[in-house]
Amino acid sequence: KAFGNVGIMACDQSGQLWLHLAPNPPASKLCCFDGRSTKTFDAGESGLPEDMGTFTNLAFSLRGYVWAAMGLMGCYFYDGETWNRFTPKDYDLTDGWVTNVISNHDGQVLFAVQKANSTDFVLYDGRKCSLYAHASVGYKKARAQAMGLSKDGKLWVGWGYPLGSANIGLWVTDGFGNWKTFTKRNSALPENQIEDLTFDNAGRVWVVTVGGLTIFEGNDSVCWGAILPGVIHDPVAQDDVASIISKETALKKSPTYIFIGGAVTSDNQGRIWSWSHKGVSVFNEAQD
Repeated sequence: KAFGNVGIMACDQSGQLWLHLAPNPPASKLCCFDGRSTKTFDAGESGLPEDMGTFTNLAFSLRGYVWAAMGLMGCYFYDGETWNRFTPKDYDLTDGWVTNVISNHDGQVLFAVQKANSTDFVLYDGRKCSLYAHASVGYKKARAQAMGLSKDGKLWVGWGYPLGSANIGLWVTDGFGNWKTFTKRNSALPENQIEDLTFDNAGRVWVVTVGGLTIFEGNDSVCWGAILPGVIHDPVAQDDVASIISKETALKKSPTYIFIGGAVTSDNQGRIWSWSHKGVSVFNEAQD
């Protein structure tokens, strides 16, 4: 049954689809669909807070727990029966704004806790919490909108800013507390507002902005602003689409290109999925 706007969509290890439906904060709810039936968790029920309007992300650990980042209310986890507020003794998750939560390949959970002008990245290994990295962003409202841990232990963070004017871009740790920054100035990123990111089987990082999808391989990067479905082709930046539009307009043809962006994820086969207002696209790499 349709209910308002889908704020967050994610799949757990068993293939269940989780949705955060948010027509307005008081009526916000979580739904879990197993392919046959839907289980619904309303705000204020099953251990959830009364107001889930600050709900920002879902993550799934190997123990089968579902983790939900809840902004100023910290983080909650679902143990299969009820939702519980996560209150570790070694780190106060409510001393800030929990803007994101992810899990790594070992099932450990990583939280992004936004402070005044910085963000702490806190790792929970199932027993205790420890500070994994600290980012002195310099902007009060900068949010770790996208993040992921690569297999070599590097943390990648894509920053968002409400006003859209901060040139923060994409950051990556070197594993020793230092950060390297990628923006429009030193990479193929078409915009500095990062929406989402994921990794492929080759270790490359796929990053989505409002201006398209950028692939990072080491320090090298290339932007896919648009795709031609069903055609093997090199990356097409949004600026390059102008010539395609001119040709198709002259021939009075329907557009063959699709702008990509919005969100990106990878599946267990290593395929990359991206979706935008025109639907879902899957990237299959051509083999030599």
